[in-house]
Amino acid sequence: MTPVYNRRDFNTQIDYQKDWLSASLRDIEIKKWDFNRFINDSTISIQKIVFDNLYLETHRDKRLPEPKNNIKQLPQQYLKDLSYQLSVDSIEIANAYVSHSEYSPTGLRPGFIYFKNINGYLTNITNIEESLAANNMMTFNATGSLYKTGNFFLTTDFHLDHPKNQFDLTARLGNMDLTEMNALLENTAHISVKNGENRLNEISFKANDHYAVGLMKFYYKDLKIAVLKEKKNHEEENASFKSFFANTFIVNKKNPHFLFVRKGDIYFERNQEKSIFSYWAKSMLSGVITSIGAGSNKKEIKEFNKSSKDKF
Repeated sequence: MTPVYNRRDFNTQIDYQKDWLSASLRDIEIKKWDFNRFINDSTISIQKIVFDNLYLETHRDKRLPEPKNNIKQLPQQYLKDLSYQLSVDSIEIANAYVSHSEYSPTGLRPGFIYFKNINGYLTNITNIEESLAANNMMTFNATGSLYKTGNFFLTTDFHLDHPKNQFDLTARLGNMDLTEMNALLENTAHISVKNGENRLNEISFKANDHYAVGLMKFYYKDLKIAVLKEKKNHEEENASFKSFFANTFIVNKKNPHFLFVRKGDIYFERNQEKSIFSYWAKSMLSGVITSIGAGSNKKEIKEFNKSSKDKF
């Protein structure tokens, strides 16, 4: 799918934030589509769909106003709201590449993140009551690489019949040079990782339409982060670098410290106008912040636990 406009020209055609995307596939294969069932009762029933060598690029300019009342449904709610019955045993993604770039609200250059060598399965995609009675869980498993070196594994279980659309996510990120994250962080968060190695990052949280709560075990060493001044124009660039080290803030440089492993608390309240991928990222970020000692959300978690026992 080739866009009509390139990234720069696309922004001249819109008044509010909107995703630009470009996608291509080597091949798509649909296996065992039950046409008789579709003709008889309009049910779409497919055994398997394979996307081979998906290449997807997305971009967003957050300097534009946000659209109003643009609610993004979680996958379960999307299935519930379909006007027809759907049953797909599995969707396979083979050797995919996905990238995203964006301008921050005050950015002059876009930040950039990409995932490569993605292989994944999404299983039990259905909204049929009989099928849900037998298996009410839709599962997504994926492996790949974050930037050049960050090999990851992710699994997400979606409770298809849950009234608040609960899902459970676990993920693991292997050894990675954390300075690779600067491609995103320097232009969107105005911070720079000067040094640091991720040795292992284990993530686990539960989430629904409103909240995400869980834990992160972030094993790292030699971490040093610095705050960058936002660059208003070219003349201020040198001044920004001169004050760079003066703005370095203190974080815990390693984890574990001696034999003590510091766990990061994950807590995030969902913005329902953002996608599930944003929800995942912000939830994980909350765990990173508490793991490195740059913040705490224990108060919010305590209030969450006290206020209601049936949020999940």
